Amino acid sequence: TWEFSLEPIRRMFRFSYKLLLSCIINDVNNSVLNVLLGSCYSSRAAGIFNQAYQWNYKCVYLLQGMLSQVSQPVMVIAREDRDRQLHILRKLIRFTSFLSFPLLFGFSLVAVEFITATITDQWIESARIIQYLGICGAFMPLVTVFQNVLLSHGRSAVYMLSTVALFCCIIGMALLLAPLGMWAMVKGFVVIQLAWV
Repeated sequence: TWEFSLEPIRRMFRFSYKLLLSCIINDVNNSVLNVLLGSCYSSRAAGIFNQAYQWNYKCVYLLQGMLSQVSQPVMVIAREDRDRQLHILRKLIRFTSFLSFPLLFGFSLVAVEFITATITDQWIESARIIQYLGICGAFMPLVTVFQNVLLSHGRSAVYMLSTVALFCCIIGMALLLAPLGMWAMVKGFVVIQLAWV
């Protein structure tokens, strides 16, 4: 008919622009510490952290992608029945923990051997960082579950504000701990990520 209506876009815009901003801020969060390490220290320090971060988050993203495909539709279907949604949420938390804790904690345990076998001994320092990142990485898939509960109730603003708060905390922590060295920044990053979950 060649008739176009912008009404559906207007209805979805208030919800979806917050998701778009959250995704952009998440991408910035994922690289901000690497940038700060490169500017405060050497490019080698940034490279070591980047290697550790990339290997750790390959495992995290694998789980998060799988969970978002399952949990979002289920949470939307059950959003009218709070008891049922709470029951589903508890099951998802148990299932997520069952997958993520052994995977990420196990990866932390074999990080030295894994790094040595895959990218040689010159990156062995990144294996120690993987051991720290594995601690918060084990809990990060739970964020996907909690995020999907919020989004199923149309609360994209809460998720966006939470993501902005995480960004501000990471920047503040990095600026505060920069004089103490790279390891202090990595440990601070892990503590903030755990507190955010």
